[in-house]
Amino acid sequence: MSDLTTSAIRTPLDNFPDVIIHASETAVKKHVRYKDAKAGDSDAAIELVQTCVG
Repeated sequence: MSDLTTSAIRTPLDNFPDVIIHASETAVKKHVRYKDAKAGDSDAAIELVQTCVG
């Protein structure tokens, strides 16, 4: 049995814009709709963003 490992191919982020943080990670992760948004619920994601950025 061989030991096969894989790794992601990384792409340089040259000239990628800085990220702007609008809310603390804790506030976002404690939001009542966070888990739904993280799971792909777009309505939950919109609600989370509107609450945190609002």
